[in-house]
Formats: sequence, C-alpha cells, structure tokens
Amino acid sequence: MKLAPIILAIISRWAPPSPAPGLPPETHDAYEARLETIAEATSTIAEESSWHWGGNLAAAGVLTVWYAETRFDPYIHAGIPNPDRAFHEDHGRARCLGSVHRNAHLSEEEWLDLAGTSLDATLRCARITTQALGVSLFQCARDMKPSEEALALALEHYARGHCAEPTEESRRRARQWRRIWAKL
Repeated sequence: MKLAPIILAIISRWAPPSPAPGLPPETHDAYEARLETIAEATSTIAEESSWHWGGNLAAAGVLTVWYAETRFDPYIHAGIPNPDRAFHEDHGRARCLGSVHRNAHLSEEEWLDLAGTSLDATLRCARITTQALGVSLFQCARDMKPSEEALALALEHYARGHCAEPTEESRRRARQWRRIWAKL
C-alpha cells in the first residue's frame, strides 16, 4: 500500500516553519508541494527499507527527525543558508532535512547532493537519514523490542553520535516517533 497520502495527511496538520525575520512566509502552494515531496520520499523509504522492525518504523523515524530538526524549513530543505542566524543548520556543517553532517561515509559531493527540494534530493536525504537511524538503533538498542526507550536511545545517538542516556528531548521525540508509526 502506498503510504504517501497517509503521510501527507499526517504532516499537513503540523505547524509550518516560521519565516525568517523580515521575509515573507513560504506560499501555501509552495509549502504543500514540498510536503507532497516529503510524503513521497518517506513513503518510498517505508517500501524499500529492510529494517527488521519494518519500513513503516523507518519512515516514521525519518519524519520525526526531519520535523524535530528543521520544522521542514524551506531554506534547509533547499540547501540555502537560512537568513535567520538562529536557524542556521549547525553553522553550515549539516545538510538536508535530516541535519546530516559530513562524515567518513560520505564524499563531499554526496554530502552536497543531499540538499534540494526535488524528489530525488529529498529521497537521498531520506535514505541517509534512514541509514543513520538504523545504525543508531543497532548501536544502542539492538537487543531491545521496538519501544519508546529503544527509539529514545536511537534518537540520542543520532543527535550525539554515540550511545547515551536519552535526554527529555529525545524521549519527547521518541513518543512522537511512536505516534507517527502507529498511524502508518
């Protein structure tokens, strides 16, 4: 079953990103078009994921991370520096809605290609976000059943790069991940 319409219905209810100070907000049509792209990309992740807990969990995780990290900000999605210095995507060290940092597993070109609002670019970001979440689950929660605690451990690893006691923020995000997963 194609999940894109279900995902679109879920994320369309979320608050849109706030516009940068002094700039007009993104148009409704532009925002809706980006949401459709996000829904299509995460639906594809659900279909192609080989996670042992299921592709729907992977798609829900991607949505959780993307919204928590960026609120689907159009500048971050496009790979353009946000004019609001308070919303700067880790001082330019991160790319795409998944806030992916340059690392040993990505060439410079692959990392730069993560940014963009096209379906192809958004899907590249979704795949690398899924891969990073999968590594986080394996590193910190491999012997656990799919629970909020396991998801919180994975989210903490995603944020810090190593296993650690989940913060309240990671626990809040884990609850959101579980709620999204239940709707898929």
